[in-house]
Amino acid sequence: MHLPIITITTDFGNRDHYVASMKGRILSICENAILVDVTHDVERQNILHAAVILGAISQDFPEGAVHLAVVDPGVGSSRKPIILCADGNYYVGPDNGIFTSVLNQSHEWKAWELTNTSLLTSIISTTFHGRDIFAPAAAYVARGESVEKFCEPLSEVNRILIPKPIHFPRHIVSHYLSSDHFGNVLFDLTLDEFITWNMANAPVHIRIHDHVIGGISATYSDVPSGWPLAYFGSSGYLEIAVRESSAKEYFQLAAGDSVVVEL
Repeated sequence: MHLPIITITTDFGNRDHYVASMKGRILSICENAILVDVTHDVERQNILHAAVILGAISQDFPEGAVHLAVVDPGVGSSRKPIILCADGNYYVGPDNGIFTSVLNQSHEWKAWELTNTSLLTSIISTTFHGRDIFAPAAAYVARGESVEKFCEPLSEVNRILIPKPIHFPRHIVSHYLSSDHFGNVLFDLTLDEFITWNMANAPVHIRIHDHVIGGISATYSDVPSGWPLAYFGSSGYLEIAVRESSAKEYFQLAAGDSVVVEL
């Protein structure tokens, strides 16, 4: 039998004890779990950033994996704690839109609200549901417990609005989604959309504020050190980078910004 896999995605950072506390709670329930840290550097309280990351990893793990995600600015409020099963994998976290990309990509899904939380733990804080609700729930699911023991079915799950590129005959406006550790910036234009729009494979350039990048590159070595480039990355989205530097800093890019891809 395969060992249970639980991935963990948070905005907690690595300075404090929060992630270790969650892992301790998981291992006290499911001691043979394989714990995979996706990232703990999601931009603080940025649900969109977390949603993009979860969508990017959703196809990379074996069926039956449990994905625990806690980016939860509404902790302690009326937002629901939920378990989602999408295409054979489980997702545990707050019902605040964090699973939007997973839902958008899935062929079939069902969801439950965590209602009988007293079965998970004896004490629940108002500020650390990651440890007190979500971590135990993920552990019980990974251990093979039936979710019906502590959940009620949900017919709807909250989604956030994920930006979509705006298409015109001779240009596309593509919107900022997130940035990575290297300062590479991800935009919402996919390679498939780009190919469909540019059927003739015509030359393009990318306009960023007052800057212009000529063409789509295949990899970083296509340009000299310190030069910007545009390419479609491993996630399938348009990315802007600066070789051996940070595009986010170079172009001063942030949420709300966009680029224009022009014929």
